Amino acid sequence: MPPSAAKPKWVKNVYKDIIDFRDKIYVPTLVEVPPYKSLHEYMKKKIPVLNQGNTNACTGFSLTAVAHYLFKTREINPLFDALSPFMIYGLARRYDEFNTIDDSGSSIRAGMKAWHKHGLSLINKWNKNHDGNYTIEIAQDAATRPLGAYYRVNHKDIVAMHCALTEVGILYVSAGIGSGWDEVGKDGIIKENGKDPAGHAFVIVGYDDKGFWLQNSYGTSWGYKGYAHFSYDDWLKNGWDCWVARLGAPVQLKDKTSGTAYSFSVVGSAQNANNYLEYRPHIISLENNGFLKNEGTYANDESTIENILNEFIETTKNWKRKRILLYAHGGLVAEETALQRLADYKNVLLKNEVYPLFFIWHSSAWDTIKNIFEDTLQKRAGGALDKISDFMLDRIDDGIEVLVRKPGRKLWDEMKENAVMASQPVIGGATITLEKLNALMADPKNQNIEIHIAAHSAGSIFMAPVIKDLTENKRTINSCTLWAPACTFDDFKNYYLPAIRNKTLENFSLFTLTDKAEQDDNCGRVYNKSLLYLVRNSFEEKNVKTKKKKNILGMEVCINEEIKKDASFAKIFNQKTNWVLSPNLLQGIPGMYSTATCHSDFDDNNDCLKSTLERILGKPPGKMNFNFHRSAAGMQDQKNVLKNYIADKKL
Repeated sequence: MPPSAAKPKWVKNVYKDIIDFRDKIYVPTLVEVPPYKSLHEYMKKKIPVLNQGNTNACTGFSLTAVAHYLFKTREINPLFDALSPFMIYGLARRYDEFNTIDDSGSSIRAGMKAWHKHGLSLINKWNKNHDGNYTIEIAQDAATRPLGAYYRVNHKDIVAMHCALTEVGILYVSAGIGSGWDEVGKDGIIKENGKDPAGHAFVIVGYDDKGFWLQNSYGTSWGYKGYAHFSYDDWLKNGWDCWVARLGAPVQLKDKTSGTAYSFSVVGSAQNANNYLEYRPHIISLENNGFLKNEGTYANDESTIENILNEFIETTKNWKRKRILLYAHGGLVAEETALQRLADYKNVLLKNEVYPLFFIWHSSAWDTIKNIFEDTLQKRAGGALDKISDFMLDRIDDGIEVLVRKPGRKLWDEMKENAVMASQPVIGGATITLEKLNALMADPKNQNIEIHIAAHSAGSIFMAPVIKDLTENKRTINSCTLWAPACTFDDFKNYYLPAIRNKTLENFSLFTLTDKAEQDDNCGRVYNKSLLYLVRNSFEEKNVKTKKKKNILGMEVCINEEIKKDASFAKIFNQKTNWVLSPNLLQGIPGMYSTATCHSDFDDNNDCLKSTLERILGKPPGKMNFNFHRSAAGMQDQKNVLKNYIADKKL
């Protein structure tokens, strides 16, 4: 009798979810849980059993089974179309905690994030042979199938799993499965897990008193028509993760000016997939090494940059003047806050025929610096701050400058390096973007494109080599506006000044605080001057030759000092034309009015933004008003300040 053919060994390639305290945990309700949930009742719904073949995409295939079930059984407007497991898997790998380059599987939390952030497209939009390019067409299609609420279920709590399954009808799970799964018979009973367990994702669709019924993604020839029975003992020993979810309802915001600005704020209600559609064409997202970021919601590569610039051409085709605004946010800024600024600016700029393109670069070290302040002060104070005499308060800043110099300088140097690395040859994210922009402008049809630049604080460091790259490639920069720039005068002289003097950089403008406002500002309510004072007095190395502090471009005292040394600077920094000292009362003078009173004000000060837009347009803008919203990160800062105040006052 010939030996029976060996059964195939199926691909098993899932990671356990890394612990994340942000996960929302499912809490069982008092819904009536039946003594069993029949597999055959589930099978009557005719949810397709998928076959992942030899791919590593079981996270995508199993979550697609969840989606098929939820859409098909929806009471209102059920959906029977085939959805794309390849989209889920491809985007899930952006959210992996493991950051592997090779196609080696994913975690099921990453799958949930992918659906939550992007929606879910049809299989004919993103099939097995798709190149992985997440186009606007795919994003628009996926946004019509959003995920709603989703929760982690305690995988060690069988009661909670029964309850969640009764409420929703299907669970998305992962487990370490062994050779027993390769040997399962036609009755679908997995007698034992077996040897050499490895990670696999699947869905639970029913239960009895012995265990769970599951739907797999190994095709209908596996187990009982693609289903199997997994004992509670095996699950409790080998189960990894469990999630339950409901569909969301598509959202269309008619008033985009007022609606989408909330997208990254704590009161945001627009859906993630809609956010993506709104902001993807305006974001270049960078790693901390300056490379294009290949993970997360706004992951991008060279093809993404090309798509963004094509979107720019499409958006501006009927504009009288095609303006692109390259913007770099300040240093010590959380990514979420930078994205909130884009949400606040975008619609006003587009209405005035200015297309914003934000470089979101890795710069957020502010929390670390605040912690350095607080730790340093606490150690020195020894709990006796209330006893410090008034005359000693003036010395706190001097002491902080000395005490935080070493750790603060290290962080500041790292942040500056991150900014500059974006412009490293060939591989830098800014370099790639400018190459694509130059190629676009080489087309005679696009030679009328205007390039404008704006930057806040350390964004001026980021933009310095960008200025050089553009002007050395014979591109004219039509305007450049810097708000409280944190770059040194040495950087200004090396990068900005040559372009200003040879007129490849036109309409240079500088917004700074008055020195009085600078000294009335504070850093984290610990250091009692502005960030730029701290940068100059503590973080920046002294000039090697003169042993003096380096002058900072965004400080009134430094500018005046440079003008004394070189009278030609008086034309570049002219308080009547292009140097705006804030706050001021110049409300009637176009491009000169600003009411910013501290270093962090400039990027969310309505008067400053209006004056900047006047400079970009060369005329007063149409009716406009920027509506600013706090990001969740900014709101958390406010909560921390309040919490510390209450603790200090023992309220």
